[in-house]
Amino acid sequence: MRLLRIILLLSLLYCTNTVKAQDIPWIKDKPLKWKDFAGTPDNGPHDATTHSYLRYTFYHHLQDTVHQLSFKVECLFSTQRSWVRPGHEGENLLKHEQLHFDITELFARKLMAAFNAATYTANYREEIQAIFQRINNDRRDMQTKYDTQSNHSHDKGLQAVWEQYVHNKLEQFPRNY
Repeated sequence: MRLLRIILLLSLLYCTNTVKAQDIPWIKDKPLKWKDFAGTPDNGPHDATTHSYLRYTFYHHLQDTVHQLSFKVECLFSTQRSWVRPGHEGENLLKHEQLHFDITELFARKLMAAFNAATYTANYREEIQAIFQRINNDRRDMQTKYDTQSNHSHDKGLQAVWEQYVHNKLEQFPRNY
């Protein structure tokens, strides 16, 4: 029985570490590389897909009648859900995909700012979820607008405009988590 518990614990630890290894956190001076795109290409028309996402956790403490919350926000890149079509691993496309990750980082900062600016009631779970949904919807909208305007990296002029815009926004919203 003891051996079975040890095996189960080791299996759980292995699975947990495996999942974490598939997610790459956003780091300013560590851009994505094509080797990070380990997923299987779909049958769609695009040459690559970046799957980046926001994740948060929170800690709640009730002090007198005041709901005190602290948050952890993460901007992550999924290596298993991101992919590039073989033969299309160009520098311009990689820059385009990196900017998708950068946009998610921008919204991670906005999410933390929104969490910290809010006042919470006894319905804090719903309030937190509503903030997350609003910010995440804004992130998705910007990702779609970016792809549409840059024509998925094919419009070099608008790609450059978007790169400048996002980098300026990242400077305006310093990392706050």
